[in-house]
Amino acid sequence: MRGLVVTGTGTDIGKTYVSAAIARELTSLNLKLAYYKAAVSGSDCIEHSDAGYVRDNGGITQETDSLLSYLYQKPLSPHLAARGEKRFASMETIKKAFNSLKDRLSGSYFLLYSVINSSVLSLYLLYKSILSLSFGKLSKYKLSSCA
Repeated sequence: MRGLVVTGTGTDIGKTYVSAAIARELTSLNLKLAYYKAAVSGSDCIEHSDAGYVRDNGGITQETDSLLSYLYQKPLSPHLAARGEKRFASMETIKKAFNSLKDRLSGSYFLLYSVINSSVLSLYLLYKSILSLSFGKLSKYKLSSCA
């Protein structure tokens, strides 16, 4: 399994579109791909969220409920939406969902999307979970259509 992290400095800067473009390119090369995001805010359902957008526009075939762990309706960064909705993310829940998806995708590419500065939770997930992945080079694949 190989991992790819798409990250950025904040909300609304294009991470979702870049993730979908990368996913579309990799799936066009017949590579198996999955997507996971710990928390999404600003949507009332997964299908209409950033995670649903990446799945649908990236050609990813994956169960809706495995795309993310937390969905917040308030259109704020996830950590602020969690505070406003009084539904805080649990690292155990995120780790369990991430590892479950990772275990089901042995031998596949795995695309993780994370906003680094949104919370300590994202940093912890990167540190503990992503480092356990075997990162491979994508340089042998032509990614020119992602630009």
